[in-house]
Amino acid sequence: MRPSRSLPLLLLGVAAAGLAADTPPESLLGFSPARVAGQRSLEQRFDAALDPAELKEWMRRLSARPHHLGSPYGKDDAAFIAAQFRSWGFDTKVEEFRVLFPTPKIRVMEMVAPTVFKAALAEPVLKEDPTSGQAAEQLPVYNAYSIDGDVTGDPTIVGFVDQCRHVCVGVEAAMERALAEGWSMVLEGVHLVPGLLPAKLAGALVVHVVVEIADEDVHRVHFHVRDVTTGGIRAMDKYLTRLDDIRRIQTYVVGRARRESVPVVENANVDRTVDEVIEIVMRSAERFRDPV
Repeated sequence: MRPSRSLPLLLLGVAAAGLAADTPPESLLGFSPARVAGQRSLEQRFDAALDPAELKEWMRRLSARPHHLGSPYGKDDAAFIAAQFRSWGFDTKVEEFRVLFPTPKIRVMEMVAPTVFKAALAEPVLKEDPTSGQAAEQLPVYNAYSIDGDVTGDPTIVGFVDQCRHVCVGVEAAMERALAEGWSMVLEGVHLVPGLLPAKLAGALVVHVVVEIADEDVHRVHFHVRDVTTGGIRAMDKYLTRLDDIRRIQTYVVGRARRESVPVVENANVDRTVDEVIEIVMRSAERFRDPV
């Protein structure tokens, strides 16, 4: 957008004029002694044409709402700046460029040990800053770039969460397709971690439940049963040898569920577990139908 680059250049010109005022005419940087007087005169005329109150109002107007790339107010700012240049007699054209501008859908920053902490990643509303309450129009808070660094953590959990983020891309697409086509579905899998998937979806009822096996011996028996019922396709040996890792992942998922207020159901008995999950779904449906 050509006009939007011109306004900062105008402000930089003001700053350059102020810096040059203290420089002796005979040594004005960038000008020969014979041209210093003419340059001084030009800068004085330029300064005289500026109205501080007008500059202040322009800055207030341009920054009144979020105006990042592709935003409605950014387009409005472009039209405003173009209109100013036209009013000054310039031949002005606003050019549009289509570029890739990725922003995150899911943002998570948390510490899982030795103390559990989850960052809010949100700016509080301040009465002194009228723009701080415009959350619906603002870009989310996120780290666009940082240098490589040393991150210390449980490699099992770090690798698991990385897998989850990739899986969740496809899961979100499936949820959106189901909503668009108007059909219900049940998604099941260890990678459906609370907080990494949307808890709400406009026009749909989303119910998230985490099933836990608290007792390690009971957990071990589940792999024996699955081995038998699948005819050895999901052999228990490879799971039992990594049971410690599986249990740590479960602890992580359950911890996230509790922080996200997602129900956790103990899976010691299959019939009771199914009944409890159905009850959670029915209660959620009633609240969805009859909101308080």
